Amino acid sequence: MSIDLTRNFFRLLFHFRRQDLANFTQEHDYLFQQAKSQQDHALVTSHYYSVMSTVIDEYFNGNFHFVPPRENNLTLEEALKQLHMKIGECLNLKPGQKCVDIGCGIGGVIQDLSETGADITGVTIASNEVCVGNTNFENLGIYPRCNLVEADCHKMPFEDASYDSAYAIYALKYFTNLKPIMNEVARILKSDGLFVIYDLVKTDKYDENNQEHRAIVEGLEYACGMPSLHHRAEMVQEAQEAGFDLLESIDLSAQTGQPFHYCFSSSPLFMWLVRSSLVGHLIKIAQALKILPKGLDMVIEVAHPDIIKEYAKIILEHTNLFIGSPTALADQTTYDAIKEKLNSHPTRSVFVPAGAFWGSNDIQKMANLGILKGLNITMIKHPNSLKVLGPLEELCQRAKKTNCPVVLYDGPVRLLCPMAPNNVNTMAGAAIAAHNLGFDNTRAKLIADPAMTNWHIVEIEVVGENGFRTITRRENPAAPGAVTGNTTYFSFLASIQETLYKPPGINIC
Repeated sequence: MSIDLTRNFFRLLFHFRRQDLANFTQEHDYLFQQAKSQQDHALVTSHYYSVMSTVIDEYFNGNFHFVPPRENNLTLEEALKQLHMKIGECLNLKPGQKCVDIGCGIGGVIQDLSETGADITGVTIASNEVCVGNTNFENLGIYPRCNLVEADCHKMPFEDASYDSAYAIYALKYFTNLKPIMNEVARILKSDGLFVIYDLVKTDKYDENNQEHRAIVEGLEYACGMPSLHHRAEMVQEAQEAGFDLLESIDLSAQTGQPFHYCFSSSPLFMWLVRSSLVGHLIKIAQALKILPKGLDMVIEVAHPDIIKEYAKIILEHTNLFIGSPTALADQTTYDAIKEKLNSHPTRSVFVPAGAFWGSNDIQKMANLGILKGLNITMIKHPNSLKVLGPLEELCQRAKKTNCPVVLYDGPVRLLCPMAPNNVNTMAGAAIAAHNLGFDNTRAKLIADPAMTNWHIVEIEVVGENGFRTITRRENPAAPGAVTGNTTYFSFLASIQETLYKPPGINIC
C-alpha cells in the first residue's frame, strides 16, 4: 500500500482528536527548554515518541524519515524501500550476519531488511516502540530473528565484538555528544564491522548568520525534541576518532537532483494543508468558539472541491464536516455518497455556508413544504475576480478586451459548478437549500462586468405558488480582483458559529 500524504493529513486529525494535545504541547515546551539548559534530550525525545511512534506505525508504514527518490513517480513507500535495501547492500547483510539498528523506532527499516535473512536487533529507549515493533514482527513471522530491545544506545546490552554491522537512520541527531555513541558502536562491532549512518546534518552550505537557515534548523530541532543538528564534518571526525575509517560518503540530494524533503514537498496539496495560515486560523476560530476544544469535533474544509470529492466519506466516518467548497456537491456521485454516509451515521452533520445567499433558511423551508417553484441566481463580478475554466475562460477574456459586460453562463447550476468551482459556491449552496429543485432546476447566470471594480453583485429571484415572487439584490464591497467580497470572512465566521445549534443531517448555515 502506498502512502497517501493528503489522505493521511485528515487521518492524523482524527487520530489527534483522541489525544490531549494542549497538555502534550505544554509538556513538550517545558521538556524541550529543560533539555536545552541541561544538554540532555532523553526525556523530551521519549515524550515526543510516546505519541509519534503510533502515528508513524499507523499512518506512515513504520517509517518517518526523508528520502529523495532515485526515479520519477515513486511513492514514498517505494523510495524508502529502495533506501533501506541500499543500506542492507552496503552492510553486506545476509543469513548468518548479525546487525544492530541504532534508534530503531518501531522497526520499519528492520521489517524491510528482514528479506536479507540477517539477524537484526533494534535498540530504542521507548518501551511502547518495543511493544509495537515486536508485535508486528510476530505477526509477520520474523520474530525473534528480528527483534527490538529497550535500552540506552550509550550502554547497549551486547558483548564486545559480537555484531557484524550496525546502522543508524535519523538517530544520531538525538545525541548532543557523538563521542559516547560512536565509541559504543565501535565496542559491539567486530574488527571488520561496518557502520552506516543516514541522517540530517548541516553541510558547508549552512550559514549560522542566515536567519532563514537558522529558522529551518531550529524548527526541526524543536518539533522533534532534539539537540542542535550536527555538522557533517563533526560526524565524520567523531567516527574516525572512535576507530572507524570512512569508506564512502553519499549526498542523496546531489545524487538524485531532488531536495531531501521531496517526498513530502512534492505534493502541493499536502504542503498547502500543512502550511496554510487560513486552515490554521479557522482551527483557532473553531477552538475559540469551543467547536474544537482539545480534540476534533468537526473538519472545516476551505481548500478545494476535490478535497470533498476524495475525503468527505472518510471525514464523516469520524466527525462532522463543514463544506467550504459546496460546488463539489454538484457531482451527484459525491452528493449521494455523503447522504449515504449520513444515513449510516445518523448523529453526523454536514454544514454548508450560506455565504452571499441571503434568505437561505426561508428558501429551505419552502422546499421542505414543496411550494418552491423556481430559484434563479445572477452573479455579477469583474473579470479579474473570476477563476473560470473551459469555454468560460475565453468569454471572460472577451469581457476584458471589449470592456463590456459578457454573460458567461445561463443555465442549470450543476453544469456551471465544475467550470467555476471557486466563484459559484453561493449558487451551489442555493441548490442545496432548494432541494426540491436541486442542481438541475436551480438556474444560474454568471456575468463578467469590467465596471464592477469594487463590487460583487448577487441577485436572487424566488418563485412560489399562486404568483408569489421575491427578488433580492446584494451589493458586496470587494477589492479589485478579489474572488470573495469584503464581508465574506464575517459571513463564514457566523456560519461556523451557527453549526453549534444545527441538528444532524445536511444544514445551510
